[in-house]
Amino acid sequence: MTYSSTFFQARQTKAPGALSGSSRSFNVVSENPDAQAAELTNVGSFEKCWKNVDGKWWLYKTASHNEAFSEVFISRLCSELGIRCADYEPAGTGLVKTLDFTEGKTNFEPALTFMGDNEDCGDVIAELKKRCG
Repeated sequence: MTYSSTFFQARQTKAPGALSGSSRSFNVVSENPDAQAAELTNVGSFEKCWKNVDGKWWLYKTASHNEAFSEVFISRLCSELGIRCADYEPAGTGLVKTLDFTEGKTNFEPALTFMGDNEDCGDVIAELKKRCG
């Protein structure tokens, strides 16, 4: 698999389907060889998708009012405290979004892929030090 085979073009008619969490969105993609599944690399507790807007990649997440408030509040609190984190902003009713702060230079890989079920923080830090130097 190459980056070019998973790169989502600006014409993303399937991105909104990823936000619904509906199995129908997966069926639509699988039935259309030209369709692109914007949820390919996403993990976590929120329905989400990447969307290219004016040449920049944005991660959109569905969220209740309280979840959206929490995402935006914590990102702004961290900013005020000088802690680097994703900068979330409201993106309409039931949505928050954040710009790809890596500018496409970094690919996210969850620790699960190299740690398995071991969630011990000390073990994770030791493994990251080993892998990253």
